[in-house]
Amino acid sequence: MKKMDHYQKKLLLLKLAKKYKNVSRACEELGVSRQHYYDMLKLYNEGGTKALKNSGRNKPHYKKRFSAEIENKVIKIAKEHPEWGQLRVCKLLNEEKVKISIGGVRCIWLRHNLDTKEKRIAFSKKASKV
Repeated sequence: MKKMDHYQKKLLLLKLAKKYKNVSRACEELGVSRQHYYDMLKLYNEGGTKALKNSGRNKPHYKKRFSAEIENKVIKIAKEHPEWGQLRVCKLLNEEKVKISIGGVRCIWLRHNLDTKEKRIAFSKKASKV
């Protein structure tokens, strides 16, 4: 049997449950939970096959973003003090009443490819030449 996509499997689940007149048997045959069946049935009843096609976990995941002002401050500190770590940058910004965590500093550094001391030093040298 060829591999089914998620949409086809959802439709098959609903058809088998109707054919067998037994939800548990259909779910067991396809290896899904009964709760999944009832979720698919609810979607189908609300929007038909189109609703089944659009359901899924492939919704975009947006990374946590900070305001441009905070990002610029973190980058400026990385430029001026490339040897500082996340904790030191975080403490300095918190003293300036900028609310950011250590992980937030790291997230910004990763986004700008400044996650290691060596990268920040190279960035600092490059920025000072310009």
